[in-house]
Amino acid sequence: MTIVKEILSWTVEILITLVIAFTFVYFIGLRTSVVGQSMSETLESGDEILVNRFIYKVSDPKPNDIIVFLPNGNEKSHYYVKRVIAVPGDTVLIQNGAVYVNGELFDEKVDVSAIEEAGLASEEL
Repeated sequence: MTIVKEILSWTVEILITLVIAFTFVYFIGLRTSVVGQSMSETLESGDEILVNRFIYKVSDPKPNDIIVFLPNGNEKSHYYVKRVIAVPGDTVLIQNGAVYVNGELFDEKVDVSAIEEAGLASEEL
């Protein structure tokens, strides 16, 4: 009878662990796919990622954080995966294809081609 109790004990522990893991991922995590090449070298198109939905409720994004969001809150769109380069209070300028944050050349970890169109950041923001 002790073997049956031991098997039952292991089964209950495994089930409890699975329920806790599922609950954690369902309520705190988000599984999504990377779409596009904008994060290439770090993340490739088609990569599956697990995102912590809770962290930015208790802290703010910092430079070099990778964030996931829906464009304009559009629930029908795919999630965008991007890297934070500046936070509120920082200035950003794109000049001659280079990005400057707070007047200093942004140190990119990955070699990327020059930015062709600076948009609003052609003047310091």
